[in-house]
Amino acid sequence: MGNDHGVARRVDDPHMVADLVADVFLAVMESAHTYRPGRGSEVAWLYGVARNTLSAERRRSLRESQLTDRVSRRRPLDSDDIARLEERIDAEQLARRAFKAMAELPEGERAVLELVVLDQLTVTEAAYPSLVVLRFETRASDSPWVDTVWTCSSERVAEMTSVAAVCWGLVFWEFEGTAYANISGPETRTGTAPVPEGATFVGIEFAVGTWLRAVPTSALVDRGVELPDATHRTFRLDGLRWETPGPDDAEALVDRLVRAGAVVRDPLVAEVRRGHRPVVSERTVERRFRAATGLTQGAVRQIERVRKASVLLAAGIPVADVVSRLEYFDEPHLARALRRYVGRTARQLREGTGGAIALALDQPATS
Repeated sequence: MGNDHGVARRVDDPHMVADLVADVFLAVMESAHTYRPGRGSEVAWLYGVARNTLSAERRRSLRESQLTDRVSRRRPLDSDDIARLEERIDAEQLARRAFKAMAELPEGERAVLELVVLDQLTVTEAAYPSLVVLRFETRASDSPWVDTVWTCSSERVAEMTSVAAVCWGLVFWEFEGTAYANISGPETRTGTAPVPEGATFVGIEFAVGTWLRAVPTSALVDRGVELPDATHRTFRLDGLRWETPGPDDAEALVDRLVRAGAVVRDPLVAEVRRGHRPVVSERTVERRFRAATGLTQGAVRQIERVRKASVLLAAGIPVADVVSRLEYFDEPHLARALRRYVGRTARQLREGTGGAIALALDQPATS
């Protein structure tokens, strides 16, 4: 209210009144050609011009008052502020000298230093990268219910970078003589996950559009569920006991789960994934897609594309070629996607640095 009436409060100022009268007079002179006798009297027209002029002055005064308020709220720099600025300037000068000194180091020493400082590896991991082993292998499946089957074993690895994924899965692992079983959900972002040293894993990634009857996929997004009573030979799921699979008989387990009705799917999602156009509205397609997968179609496309980009970059394909092949807008667009979904830069993927990652980067580099 106060700012809206800034002009009205100052009408007692004779200079202000004179300025407003002058502004109205000029507005009348400039707009005289717009007067139409058939639309009203001259007096009414003059009042309209004056009202518009006064409204414009009020808006100008309000903007001026708001600007004054913003400026007045800014606290002037005190001695502590100045000291902090000087510290930042000194730190930047030191950083420039440090980078110059790094550039003069022998190549091997510089590489170790970059791995420790930039990629956050321990000194042991950086100096002896062969000691850090996460053997991660994946294979495609002929089953329409399965996307991939993967295995993993770890040595001297405390944690790994998890990567965004569009599939839910079953994970079976053993550590220090104890067996475990988990349901993993789709992941919408990158993160870190603990990896017990000496653990072995077998995982089944189910095809997009399938889900567990007992647990909807939407409830598994960015989380997982530990299955109870797992042993080396069996695990419990959907109220029944099932034989724990190895990497070569994963599809046999899936077939049994499908026949028992424990794993189901929406055929419309599979149809859309094959590029077909179902005879239902786009809204219905999106609703059913999200109900089956927990994700939107757009999210699935983004995650699948960036995972493919990671494989290409790890295979040495130039960044510009990856941008062109996978139709990214530009290199910064690809860099943002890698940071969000993979947790690696293009350089780290190309050089194999950054620590253990839950992604098979030795796949054939095809687009």
